[in-house]
Amino acid sequence: MIDAEMPIVVVAPHNDLIEKLKSNIEEMRADCLHPAAAVA
Repeated sequence: MIDAEMPIVVVAPHNDLIEKLKSNIEEMRADCLHPAAAVA
């Protein structure tokens, strides 16, 4: 389970799935979870 204390690193492929991944990142932020890094 992911909580506010767990670091989150996102590796994003530059393809069709990028929009879905962006949506998932926004959901994490809405839940007060902040990715430590995002790489595209």
